Amino acid sequence: AREWSDSEVEFMRSIFERTHTAIESIRHEAERDIMTAELAHRMKNMLSIAQVVVNQTLRGTENIAEARSSIFSRLNALSAAQDVLTRGDHQAAPIKRVVESALNAFSSHSDRVTMSGINVNLTSQQSLGLALALHELATNAVKHGAMSGEMGEVQISWSNIDNGFHFIWQESDGPTVVDPAARGFGSTILDRVVGGYFNGEASVTFDPAGVRFS
Repeated sequence: AREWSDSEVEFMRSIFERTHTAIESIRHEAERDIMTAELAHRMKNMLSIAQVVVNQTLRGTENIAEARSSIFSRLNALSAAQDVLTRGDHQAAPIKRVVESALNAFSSHSDRVTMSGINVNLTSQQSLGLALALHELATNAVKHGAMSGEMGEVQISWSNIDNGFHFIWQESDGPTVVDPAARGFGSTILDRVVGGYFNGEASVTFDPAGVRFS
């Protein structure tokens, strides 16, 4: 067999390098398109939830300053969840990091909160919905529930049972819980929104011994 000349070897090397460069360019463009589509999807989720937050918070309000503060804190909770997604692969986030991030604003009570559960990745929509739910639960716990007193505690757990995802927020050792006469936006999020993001059901129970969300 004839040996290739230096010019032929150089020609083939040039062809290989050009082909490799073209393939890499196509791969990067495909990754960029996927990333752009995912970011657009996440922003759509974020804006959709933010719109609900603003509209529902303002509905029937008579105290604009209080409503503004509520909107700000709720949007901060969504922003924190977005940060978790951004630090990951943009499509999913570990539930433990979502929970920790959502409760970061209540860090002064962190020694009274326990968490346990398996490793589960949440979609972007699930992350945003759960973060907002946890913000509502923690806010209520600090104002009226287990964390409003000196001895109250919150146990948070999650698991997969029979191929279904289960999440529990359980308060204990706080003031006696009274079922509120009127349900606000927080209850709407807890009862109607979050369950849908997980293709299931969610409910909050105002048991005298402690609020329970599952």
